Amino acid sequence: MDKKGVVETLQKMSGLVGLVDRETTLIAYYEGSIEPPIMSTEIIWRDISEVKQGINACLVGNIDYQEHVASSFSPKQVVYAGEIQTGFVVWEAANKPLSRLKKELSLFPQEMKEGLLNYYREQVTLELKPAQQAALKRDSHALVGNFFKIVSYWNHLLFTLNDRYLLDQLGAVKQIGSFSLKPVYYLVRVEQAYQYFASHNTKLGFEEYNAIQEEINHLLKENS
Repeated sequence: MDKKGVVETLQKMSGLVGLVDRETTLIAYYEGSIEPPIMSTEIIWRDISEVKQGINACLVGNIDYQEHVASSFSPKQVVYAGEIQTGFVVWEAANKPLSRLKKELSLFPQEMKEGLLNYYREQVTLELKPAQQAALKRDSHALVGNFFKIVSYWNHLLFTLNDRYLLDQLGAVKQIGSFSLKPVYYLVRVEQAYQYFASHNTKLGFEEYNAIQEEINHLLKENS
């Protein structure tokens, strides 16, 4: 069954209030209890009440940073907001619940932005010490893992600075290349740093790290 057929089938389900298309994935929003059918298309199921609570938390900056979505390191509430804001509503109930939420998110919430920037700035700082310890022990595996976390936090800072939602780390570094606020040659330099760390050339790796971090600090100072 193609995506159009899946949408036509799902919208007949009792309790379903809307469907959002995010390229390869459909997000189905429901209220009450529902038994998801087995479909050929990948479908994410969201309780609309939980989504509304999450979006309201984003609007006032009251975000729970402890509950992350694994694919992005993003707080679940921010993911809920991003899925609504960036997705295409292909169907919704007559009272337009998804369109109303999308309208609330037409501007990137300022309180959420400030909270995300402060949180991910701190995470970068916290991750630096174990990275340095891994380098001293010449543990490339641990060091590359630490650097992956640091780059993920950098990605969050840059997405947030540009009023974007980061919903997946896959392709994020490349996507940042199209942003107006970003370090020069970000993708190339991040990949170069990975190569340095993986080949035990930690001196050059940390030189690249420090240079990128300095540019990001400047962007944060000038734009937040």
